[in-house]
Amino acid sequence: HHCVASYYDRMLNGKTAIFVIRQTACPDESFYTLELSTDKRILQCRGKSNCVMTQEVERFVEAWKMHIARADRKQKEKASTYVLNISAMAAM
Repeated sequence: HHCVASYYDRMLNGKTAIFVIRQTACPDESFYTLELSTDKRILQCRGKSNCVMTQEVERFVEAWKMHIARADRKQKEKASTYVLNISAMAAM
C-alpha cells in the first residue's frame, strides 16, 4: 500500500532501482520498499501505508549499504587489477 508505481518510469529508464525488504518470518510479503539512485543514494524507503523506517529497518539498510560499498570496492579493485595486467602484457 505505497506508491511504487509512481516511480516505475524512473526504474525503466535506468535512473533508479527498486528493492523490496522482506522479513524472514514472512518471505512472501513486502515489508518495506527501497528506492536506490544510480549513485547508490537511498532516495526513499517506505513501509505499509507509506510509513517511515523503524530503527530495525534503518539498521538493516545501513548494513546493506555497507555491503554494497564493499562489493563495489572489490569490483573496482578487480577491474583495476585487470587493467594493470593488460598494461603489463602490452609492455612485453
